[in-house]
Amino acid sequence: MADLICIDRKLIVERDDRQRGRERDDDAAPTAEIGRQGFVVPRFTNAQVLDERDALIATIRGAAASGVAS
Repeated sequence: MADLICIDRKLIVERDDRQRGRERDDDAAPTAEIGRQGFVVPRFTNAQVLDERDALIATIRGAAASGVAS
């Protein structure tokens, strides 16, 4: 489930919530399909969201800049 979507920038941001028991392997097929549609999907752990805010924002900004739809 996406936490943030920006269609114009072809960006989908997800926060991995390990408490749900979800593994990254479960994301491989959907991520590949989304990528074929031209979207970038950065994922962040709960710890990154809470403890690494500046790095997280920089990553999202970089992904948004590279995903501008033409």
